[in-house]
Order: sequence, then structure tokens, then C-alpha cells
Amino acid sequence: MDRDDLRLPEGSVLLHIGPYKTGSSALQASLHQSRDALREHGVRYAGSSIRAMRPGWGVIGQTPRGRRPATEAEWLELVEETRTATESRVCVSTEDFARVGPDLVERIVRDLGRDRLHVLCVVRRLDRLLPSQWQQRAQSFKSTTYGDYLGVVLDDASDHPDHKAFWASHDVATTVDRWVAQVGEDRFTLVVADEADRDLLPRTVEQMLGLPDGMVTPEPGRNASLSLNAIEVLRRVNVTFAERGWPDEVYHRLIRTGMLPELKRAGRAADELSIPAVPAAHAPRLRELSERRAADVEALVARGVRVVGDPAGLRTVENVADEDTPAVETISMDSVAAAVAGTVAGMMALEEQDEKRHRRRLARARRRTHPHAPMADLTTRQLARALVRRGVGRVLPRRVGR
Repeated sequence: MDRDDLRLPEGSVLLHIGPYKTGSSALQASLHQSRDALREHGVRYAGSSIRAMRPGWGVIGQTPRGRRPATEAEWLELVEETRTATESRVCVSTEDFARVGPDLVERIVRDLGRDRLHVLCVVRRLDRLLPSQWQQRAQSFKSTTYGDYLGVVLDDASDHPDHKAFWASHDVATTVDRWVAQVGEDRFTLVVADEADRDLLPRTVEQMLGLPDGMVTPEPGRNASLSLNAIEVLRRVNVTFAERGWPDEVYHRLIRTGMLPELKRAGRAADELSIPAVPAAHAPRLRELSERRAADVEALVARGVRVVGDPAGLRTVENVADEDTPAVETISMDSVAAAVAGTVAGMMALEEQDEKRHRRRLARARRRTHPHAPMADLTTRQLARALVRRGVGRVLPRRVGR
């Protein structure tokens, strides 16, 4: 497709909705790291983080477990940024919008500006998507085994949460219909991911935003996969967290932001297994669903929806194993060391966060007990007496063991 056919009009807002595991993380990291360069070319990447996750959670009204609750105000702040941006084009990206229902789609489109919004979505072939999505679920509290996960996701009759979560994001026909109903076929672009051309998505975004070739260049290895051995360790950790009822915040700090990044940086040891292909027993069902998705995208083309890439590629089913997924009972010493190091780093971050909260509570208590005295003039003993006298100590819990 010609570059001029993809370039959006000046004043446009490009909303990239993912979904997850379709190359979004690498794209978002590149856009985030290139903010200053983007502005020189008349493009604002809205928000302040890698993706607009908190504003997205705010408008959806759901915050992932272990995170500080997002607010609608965070969404409205992002909306205001897109409205007042002086750049020629604005880009917003968050994968959570691929799964929202019709009412929220209407709200998001209305808030971002129906007359200038363009939506970008990606569809990826199932034989590559399913293993990747299972790994992602394991990184978010889930403990479903690979075989069980495939069984429920590929079963149309299943009402399992894993089935609902997967198809809420990856039922391409339903997702496109919801957004097209609000923005029209001419302002929706669907990219068919090409496993042999990882530059297709960033190149398409460059063209839509009117950027020079090569400006959006994903960092190699971004959001790298874990080994099957590492995922099995993680899966068992998830089981333990659930059984012992440990807090979600602790999981987020120790596992999500501590152990996981270190395991990814450590890479896969020579004696560890890569993420397995789909077992051959699921191949017939996989081909059936792949044919259905390809036909759905071809029907969208016939309707006038702009599709970048070849819909026929969605019929490809090559990532299939002759044998069942092997049982994993070992992990390399390097991976163990990385997991421990990451967990310790996560604990230190959790303790630092706890200490900051404690200092803020102390500061508030000082203001209540001695409103006219400079904080530097109050001794610890004076503060302690005042806290006990006023019962303020009850609002200053300290973590056990400190």
C-alpha cells in the first residue's frame, strides 16, 4: 500500500488498541523512547509512560490486581492532552481497549473526538498467538497448565475465564465491528501480523503518522519470552500465592517487577526448553478456527475496512508439535540465581515504597499534633508522646519485621 494512502490527515488522533501479544510492547517502547524526536516531526505520543495503561484502566473502571487503583481523572487528563496538543498528529496506545464492550467504545470515541479519531488494530495467526498468550497469563497470577489452557480456549462451548479473556481480545470480527460502528470503515486499519516481517507494524505506524522511515525502531528482544522451565517455576509460585493468600501488591512488586524482569534478562539456558508449539491433538481445531478468522478478515476487506498485510496468512498452522508438551521439573542454576536476585530487588522496592508511605504518615501526624511547630524542631520522643496521647499511632501501621 502506498505511503500516502496510509498517512492520516493533520489534526488526527491515532488510537492503537493492540491487542496483547501482537507486537505492541516493542512498538510502544520505541514510541516512548522517541518522544522528543516525534515532536520534531509533529507527532505527540500521548501520556507519560510506555503506554496509556492507567488512563485506559481509569475509563474502563478496572485496575489489574496489585496495582494502585486508576481513576477516571487520569483518563480525562489524557483526553485533555490530546485535545490541546499542538502537534499535527497524536498517537495513543493501550491494548486494553481491544477488549472493551460497545458502550465503552462509544465513550472512548466520543472523548477522543469522533471527527478526528482513527483506530489501528492487529490480528495475529493462532498457532503463534496461543503459546505467547498462555505465557502472558502466567505472568499475571494465573496457574493454568499449557494443556488445560489450550483446551478451554479452543472450546467454543467453554465458559472458563481463560476462554473469555482470550476471545474478548482476539475475536477480530467482533472487535472490528464495535469500533467501525463508531468511527466507520474508512477510519479503521487492521494489520495482519507477518511472523517473517516484524517491521510491518512499526512501518505502518510510521506511515500513518507521517514519520520518516526507520524512526519507529523496536529494540531487539523487547518483551522477550521466558523458557518453559521459567514459566513452570512462575506457575507454581502463582499456585503458592493463591494458596497462602499473600497480598496482590506483594506479588506485583516481588514477582511482576522483581523476579520476571531478571528472568527475562537472564535468557534461556542451554538445558532449558523454549515455549512449546501447539500439541498435534489440537491441530484440527486450530485449523478450523484459523480458517474462520481468515474468512472474517477477508469479509472485512470486502466491506471496505482497510487491511494491511495478507489475510490468507491467518490460515497458516505450522507451529504444531508431534508430541505432547514435556513435563518440566528442573531449571538452570543461572535462572535460579536470576529469580532470587529479582525477588530481592522487588522486596527492596516494596520496602522503599513502604518507608515512603510511613514518612508521609509521620508528616501528616506532625502537622496534626503540632500544627505551628517546624517539623525539624520536634523530637521523636515528643512526636511519640503526642501520637499516643491522640491515638494517632493507630494510623501508622508498620510492616511486620521492620
